[in-house]
Amino acid sequence: MIRCLPAALHITTGGTAKFPLLLLACVLTPLFVSAHGTEFIMSRLRVIEDQNLIELRLCINYLGNPMIADEAAARTALQESLYVRHGEKTTRFTDLAPLTLESSCSWEDTLPHSLQPPDDGQPHQILIGTWRWKADAEDIFFTVAKGNRNDVLLWRQQPDGEVKSTMLLGGDHSPPIKMQQPTRWTKWLLAGAFVSVLMLRWTRGGRQPFPHATG
Repeated sequence: MIRCLPAALHITTGGTAKFPLLLLACVLTPLFVSAHGTEFIMSRLRVIEDQNLIELRLCINYLGNPMIADEAAARTALQESLYVRHGEKTTRFTDLAPLTLESSCSWEDTLPHSLQPPDDGQPHQILIGTWRWKADAEDIFFTVAKGNRNDVLLWRQQPDGEVKSTMLLGGDHSPPIKMQQPTRWTKWLLAGAFVSVLMLRWTRGGRQPFPHATG
């Protein structure tokens, strides 16, 4: 049973070119033939802008998945799934913040409704990982290491409900994720607070913050 993909779903590959819907259907159709068809890793991206926090919710179905033998292999696949390009560095995402794992039998809250496989009454064994990290650069990219056989579909729901997704194969990287930077006024406030702390420490140490002029 195959579900049609709606026009509201945009998927890119390698973080660059968009698939035409017909080509996209040809690429993804074999992966949605059965309820156990999602053989790649799904990862929902959410940005909490007022905290510069990035949240990923990754999932993989390892029941009947030829790429994943068992739960142990699923754990390894999620832990090694993504790297983060931040500034001049590229770091495995689980080295930046821990990945919290849980088991589930439902795709709910892990896949866009338009991509959830049809329910044929068969059980699922889904491993879900939740990851949160405070970004330390203005532009953040996610990438899959070359040679990694576990592709990642990175998706994000826009405020208007539109779902935008990027399929990352080994060596690919996502489009940049723009993070908020402190405004000029925020920088002045932080600088003022820093100076105030220094003066307070100096005064408590029995010294005047500024030496009096003599002569």
